[in-house]
Amino acid sequence: MKIPASPQPYTDAQWQAIIDLGHRVDDDLVSGDVRLTTGGEPTFVSIDDMEGAEWNITALSPKKRALAGNCFQRLQKRFSPGALLHFGQGKWYPGEPLPRWALGCYWRTDGKPLWKDLGLLATDDAAGKSTTADALKFINHLAHELDLDERYVIPAFEDVTQIIDQEQRWPENFDVHAMKLKDSDERKRLCRVD
Repeated sequence: MKIPASPQPYTDAQWQAIIDLGHRVDDDLVSGDVRLTTGGEPTFVSIDDMEGAEWNITALSPKKRALAGNCFQRLQKRFSPGALLHFGQGKWYPGEPLPRWALGCYWRTDGKPLWKDLGLLATDDAAGKSTTADALKFINHLAHELDLDERYVIPAFEDVTQIIDQEQRWPENFDVHAMKLKDSDERKRLCRVD
């Protein structure tokens, strides 16, 4: 039922039609087992470091990511064995140099596993061993399985001219080699130097 826009207050009949439509939508959501939530994500604070910056003023840190990954995997093992774990890009807020991370856990309601070999997941626990050649082999195989012409598989590179241009805007006394580039917070600060 289409309810026309009205500059005037709705009539009692129009309000009843809106309410009835809402109940039908609710019934459809319940029958499809769709669950709606409101608000943001749960927030946790480290019991060992409640005053740390990542729990009070900054959004991310390697320690916070490691704790989240550990909690995530423990929850999966306890509540949804056989679930597929997805480690991906989350929200990217204005002014932040990098996107936040998003951890997703997907399972079947019939209890059948989506993922059987956790050893094949790239997690924070172990460094990956995949090479560029492995990535090319995978993407070519994927293209074949999707019945796509492998000629559409093309390498992607960072824009070197953009990087050089950015370097030219750094202060003269700035030494990128003096930075601790293994520290993600340090790399984020480097991104903000402009």
